[in-house]
Amino acid sequence: AWSRQETCPPTPSFRETHVKEGQIPTITHDFSNAAIIADGKVFYGSSSEDCVRALDLKTGKLLWKFYCDAAVRLEPTWSKGRILFGSDDGYVYCLDANTGNEIWSFTPATRQRWAINSGQLMSQWPIRTGVTVKDGIAYFAAGIFPPNGVYLCALNVHDGSVVWNNKLGANNSTAFQGQALIDGDTISFPSGRTSPVDAHLSDGSLVTDKKFSYRRPGGGVEVTLLSENVVTYGPYVSGVIFLRLKDRPEKSRVTTIRARSIVSNDDTVFMLKTSNEPAKTTLLALNKKKMLAALNKALDVPAKGYPSVFGKERIAGAEDKRAVKALPEATIWQQDAPVESLTMIVVGNTPIVGGKGFIEIHDDKTGEVIWKTAVKGEVWSMAFANGALIACTDKGMTYCFRSGFKTKPIEHKPEIKNPFEEDAGYAKGAEFALAQTDRRKGFCVVLEANEGQMIHEIAKRTEFFIIGLEADAAKANKARENLTKAGLYGKRAVIHICPPDKAGKYPAYFANLITADRCIKTDLKAFLANEVLPFDYNSEDAYHMLRPYGGVCILGRNQKNVDWEWFVEKTWSGGKVPGWHAIKDAPGYAMVTRGKLPGAGNWSHMYADTANTSNSGDSLVTGIEYDLQWMGAPGTERIVNRHMIPMGPLYMDGRMYVFGLHYITVVDAYNGTFLWEKEIPNSSRVIMALNAAPICVDKRYFYSVSANECWVMDVKTGETVRKLKSPREKDDWGFIASTGKYVV
Repeated sequence: AWSRQETCPPTPSFRETHVKEGQIPTITHDFSNAAIIADGKVFYGSSSEDCVRALDLKTGKLLWKFYCDAAVRLEPTWSKGRILFGSDDGYVYCLDANTGNEIWSFTPATRQRWAINSGQLMSQWPIRTGVTVKDGIAYFAAGIFPPNGVYLCALNVHDGSVVWNNKLGANNSTAFQGQALIDGDTISFPSGRTSPVDAHLSDGSLVTDKKFSYRRPGGGVEVTLLSENVVTYGPYVSGVIFLRLKDRPEKSRVTTIRARSIVSNDDTVFMLKTSNEPAKTTLLALNKKKMLAALNKALDVPAKGYPSVFGKERIAGAEDKRAVKALPEATIWQQDAPVESLTMIVVGNTPIVGGKGFIEIHDDKTGEVIWKTAVKGEVWSMAFANGALIACTDKGMTYCFRSGFKTKPIEHKPEIKNPFEEDAGYAKGAEFALAQTDRRKGFCVVLEANEGQMIHEIAKRTEFFIIGLEADAAKANKARENLTKAGLYGKRAVIHICPPDKAGKYPAYFANLITADRCIKTDLKAFLANEVLPFDYNSEDAYHMLRPYGGVCILGRNQKNVDWEWFVEKTWSGGKVPGWHAIKDAPGYAMVTRGKLPGAGNWSHMYADTANTSNSGDSLVTGIEYDLQWMGAPGTERIVNRHMIPMGPLYMDGRMYVFGLHYITVVDAYNGTFLWEKEIPNSSRVIMALNAAPICVDKRYFYSVSANECWVMDVKTGETVRKLKSPREKDDWGFIASTGKYVV
C-alpha cells in the first residue's frame, strides 16, 4: 500500500561490536525501527533521529513527530489514547497519541551524566526496556551499567506519578535491554547476554535477589509467554532459544532449542528451527499441548553427553538433544524456510516470516508459501492490525501491505535540499574556526545553535558529528527540521534542548571543537556597550567538554573596533579558563587550545614504558569511583580472544592503539572516534607473558613488528614512513621498544 524511507537508517547500539564467527547477535532490538498499530495510526521510534513518528495507517502520511535528546530504540506503547516510550536520554515520555503533545516525562536518575555509545550521546541511565503497561501502571527499567545502579520503576500512566522506584546496586543488577514481559504478578526484564530478571509487580523487588556475578545461561532481548507455565527468551549467542518450564513449584526447569524465533497462539507453536551443519532453517507448526507434554517427559531424563562445567555436565549454550527429540511427535507440518530468516509473527493461525530482503506468508494448513515480496534490507520488526501488515528494516524502510490493494503504492521518500540561504558570514565563520584545528572528525559542539546554519556549514566541510545546544525549544525544533531537510539530522548532527544550567551533564573532554552560532550573527558592539553576554552558556561548562591534546574552543565574529579581549576575559571566561586569548590577526575572535591534562601519563609499551615499570606516571587516577566515558567499536570481531592472552592496548597523548589479529585500530581515547586502521601482516602474538610485545608508540611514531620487519607509522595518519629490517633475515623481529631517539 505504501512505503516510507527515512533520511537516516537506524543506528544500533551494538551491531558491529560484539559478534564473533559462529555466533549470532543477541542485542537486536534496535537493528531496525519497531512499529505498533493503534487507533488507525502507525507509531515508531528512531534510534538515529531521536524521535517518535505517527503515520496515517492508510496512506503513510506523517501526522506528527516528537523529538527527544537521544535515541528511541524500542517500539512505543499505546494505552487509552496515549503513547509511552523510553529514550536513551534517560526519560520516559507520555504523549497524546492524536497530537504528539507531551503530557508528562520522568527520569529516575538523581544526577545527570552522559556518555557516548557508538558515536551517539546518551544518558548513563538510558531506557532500553520499552514501557510495559498494565492496569494503568507503566513499568520500565533505566540504566545498563550496574556500577552506577539500575532503576526498576512503576509510574501512574495518568500523571506520571511514582508508584515505586527500586534502585538496584552493582551486585544485584544487570544491563536490562529489550521489551519487558508481564507474567501474572511478576515482570521479566531481558538482559542481553544473560537470562531475564524477574521482579514483583507490587514493589519492584527481585524475585531472586542475589548477586549476579555468577553466569546465568540465556540471553537475547526477547522474552515471551508460550503458555501459562512456559517462558521463552533468546536467541543466545550460540543460536539457541531458552524455554523455562515453571510447572513444578520446587524448581523451574530450562531447556534449549536452536531457533531464530518461537511464537504461538492458543493451540499452535510456530518455530523457525535452525541448524548449522549444514546451514538450514525449517518452519515448524507444533501442537502446543503435545509439545509441552513431550518436553516435560523428555526433561525427566538426565542430560548426558555435554561439556563438564565445575565437575558437572551442563547444557549451557548448547542445544538440548532431549528437547529436539521431543518435537516430532508434536509436529503438525514443517516446511523449508530461507536461511536468512530473522523474525516471525503469527496472525490468527498464519505465520509471517521476515528476513534478509524478503517477507513471506505461509499457509496455515500446510506451511507452503502463499505470498512473498522483496524488501530493501533486513526485516527485524513486523506488526499486523486492521488488515495491514507493517514491516521495518535496517535500512530505515517502513512498509505497509494490504490484501487486495490494487492502486500503485505510495512512496514517501526524503527530499534532500539546502534549507538555508547563502550567508557569507556563516561560511567565513565556519572556515575560520576550522582553520584553528587540524581535526576534521570526532565531535563538535555548537553553543546557541539557533536554527542550525552554523552546524550546516561545519558539516559540509568536515566529518564531525555535531551536537547543537539550544535553550529555546522553538529554535531547536526549527534547527531539527532544517537539518533533516538537509539530510544531516541523526547522521551528522543532532540538536539538544539544553538550558545553560544543564550543560554540565555532557561528558568531560569529548569535544574536539566548540564554537557558537549566535555570536556569529550578533552585533557585539551593542552587547559590549551594555556588558551583556551574546550567549548564555558559561565558559566552565564549555571547557569541561573540551578535549585535551588539541581541543579548540573558538568564539566570535570578524568584526573590527571591538574590545574582544576584554569581552572574553572579563565577561565570558572571567579568568576561569586558562589560555583564553584574542586572536591578533583576526579582530573579533578569541580562542583556547587545550593542552595535556596536568598530571596525565602515558602507556606506550606493554609494561608502560621502556623500563618496564608498569607505571604510567599518571597522578590523576585516584579512588574507585568512575563514570563511563564512551563505549562501542572496535569490538571483538578483529580482537584476539582474551583466553589467548594477547597484547593489550597502548595509550599516548589522547590516542588509544588497539591491537587485533594482524591489525591495528587507533581511536580517540576521549570519545572513541576511529582515527585510522591498518592491516599489518604477521604481527599478532599470543601468550604475552612468554612472548615479547610486538608494538610500542612514542610521540611521533607507532611501531609494529611484521615478521622480520619493524613498521614505523605516523601516529596521526597511520602512513608507513619506514620499514626497518631485522639484521637476521631468517628470524622474526622479537622485542621492540622506542626511547624516542632509538628503536630497540
